[in-house]
Amino acid sequence: ATVIPRQDHPGDTRLVAYITTEGAAEPELTATLRTLATRNLPDYMVPTAYVLLDTLPVTTNGKLDRRALPAPEIPTANPGREPRTPREEVLCGLFAEVLGLPSVGVDDDFFALGGHSLLATRLIGRIRETLRFEPAIRDLFAAPTVAALAGLAQEDAGDGSFDVLLPLRATGDAAALFCVHPVSGVGWVYATLLRHIGPRHPVYALQARGLRDPEPTGTGEQLPGSLEELVRDYVEQIRAVQPHGPYHLLGWSFGGVVAHMMATALQRAGEEVAFLAVLDASPEPVTAGEDDEDLPEGAEVVRLLTEYFGPGEQRQAGHPGERPAGDAGALGADGVAAVLDGLETRRLAAVVRNFGRLSAGVALEPYRGELTLFVAKGGTATAPERETQWARYVDGPIDTHLVDCAHDDMLKRGPAGEIGPVVARRIGG
Repeated sequence: ATVIPRQDHPGDTRLVAYITTEGAAEPELTATLRTLATRNLPDYMVPTAYVLLDTLPVTTNGKLDRRALPAPEIPTANPGREPRTPREEVLCGLFAEVLGLPSVGVDDDFFALGGHSLLATRLIGRIRETLRFEPAIRDLFAAPTVAALAGLAQEDAGDGSFDVLLPLRATGDAAALFCVHPVSGVGWVYATLLRHIGPRHPVYALQARGLRDPEPTGTGEQLPGSLEELVRDYVEQIRAVQPHGPYHLLGWSFGGVVAHMMATALQRAGEEVAFLAVLDASPEPVTAGEDDEDLPEGAEVVRLLTEYFGPGEQRQAGHPGERPAGDAGALGADGVAAVLDGLETRRLAAVVRNFGRLSAGVALEPYRGELTLFVAKGGTATAPERETQWARYVDGPIDTHLVDCAHDDMLKRGPAGEIGPVVARRIGG
């Protein structure tokens, strides 16, 4: 065996190990060698690529011919399992960002995709900036996949996946972007916007009370009794991390209405709201049933979550945004399983049903400023219809953008790639 530094791309030097062996399968041998090297060598001496050869090339003098050693093949990412938690979603984005790849799956090996000690240092820095987790470089060598590293993070800091104010990116010296959950109450879906929003802006997601595990007393979190109570709570949450404006607010569907109400509440308090965006939301009150039987329970909540987070390719021909009937069995799909992971369906149902009741009492006042409106091409209303609805509650211009997706897909990676750059331009980076 021999280990040499290579610079196959300018400024990108990495240690590559060349090994001659008999009878060992490459994946198993590579994994064993990396484990041994990580245990016994300083971080900067651990090779980041391993190449198996029949023999080492030599010169006519019998010395190692370094020029004849082949460059290691760096596989491209072929994401398998999708992220299952907010932390995995964020880590996938950071892996892809540092490696210069469009996407990374939770089981992709950082070093197998071309990562090396310099990039590892950069990745560790980005993780420390973005998450409440401070791994060492050695942790990355020991846990080189998103799934493994997220497990270490959970052991280190506990799982805050359902905190009311979820930091998707907690650092930055500019005004934060606050994103309000849809009717499911789950806010981590906004992580798909991170790669499009400049690092100077912290990004937070607001999530519903009632999703977290019950308190030891068994009482759990109290659900809001009105939209006004909900708005007061969320305004307090964002002012705890950013006491004064300018505020940047964004909400999808039910969250769009709440974001609008938060904006007007902040304006009444004398604060500046510099940006308000609504993602395919209607300001019109929903029609509530006369009793709780008309609101979703159990399997209906699962179906609703499948609509929001299930894979888009399950769609059938028909009305845009329509899903196959009776597809609650799709709970096993990664996206839905991610939302339900560690979350009791009973609590989730209570949250959704409560929002169903609150939505019947929507009463908006005009927002003073420009509204950025995103409308899904496959949604239930056209862009002119949405503009007409919102014009009654906006004292200023409406900047409308049509997004090529169904309502339920607004925050998947493709549509997020249309929405994110617009938001970034409007908030200044």
